[in-house]
Amino acid sequence: RRQRGEVVAPFTCRYSGVTVWRLGEIARGDFQHRYWSSAGCLYHHAYPIGYVATKREWDRTFVCTIAKGDFGPVFTVSE
Repeated sequence: RRQRGEVVAPFTCRYSGVTVWRLGEIARGDFQHRYWSSAGCLYHHAYPIGYVATKREWDRTFVCTIAKGDFGPVFTVSE
């Protein structure tokens, strides 16, 4: 059962058509500051470890992920 205001995956963003399958988790410990956008960004946000999303375009499906690297997040986009 969902609590008020809780976001539960999977869900599809209406305007972009991106389906988020896993929200991931906020990094803790060493290098945790590298798992956030820089302080100078207009919208300061986290890069959650384990995030997985897909986008379908022109009969192709792209998979976007964020994984934990040795010194910060590793972003991948694959088909």
